This record gives sequence, C-alpha cells and structure tokens, in this order.
Amino acid sequence: GASTEAGEMNAIVIATLEERTIGSLVDAVSDIITVGVNEILAVPATSAEVALKCISGLVNSDTGMVALLSLDGLFPQHGTVAA
Repeated sequence: GASTEAGEMNAIVIATLEERTIGSLVDAVSDIITVGVNEILAVPATSAEVALKCISGLVNSDTGMVALLSLDGLFPQHGTVAA
C-alpha cells in the first residue's frame, strides 16, 4: 500500500503485544484515559466483520464514545493485515 508521510501533528503510539513491539503512526492523540473492566461495553453486532476483529469494546467518556482497539485484530501474529 501507499506509505504515509508523517507531519507535525502526527504521533507514534508504541505498544507491546506478547513478544512484539508495535509502532503505529496516528493522526493525533487527544487524551489518555484509564477505565475499569466494568466500564467496557460490548461492541454491537454489525455486518462489518473487520470492525468486530479490530474493536474490542466501547467506553463512554466525558467527551463521547471511545472505541478500544484490539491489537490482536489490527496486528495479527502471522503478518496478515486485518483490514
């Protein structure tokens, strides 16, 4: 696919998934929040199977609904992209 050029407003989010360290270029990071397990809502059933693989839950925050990304769904172990 086409590569993305990093700009002044972009950020790199680093995460550890099992034994892998993953860096993702994102448009922006607006906030970092901490939520309890009991605050995570189930993802509604949808016909978009990819969305179900990439989103592990939803959380209500002060600024609106936040989707919790599933790193396993976004970055599968065997190098296949989930999109």
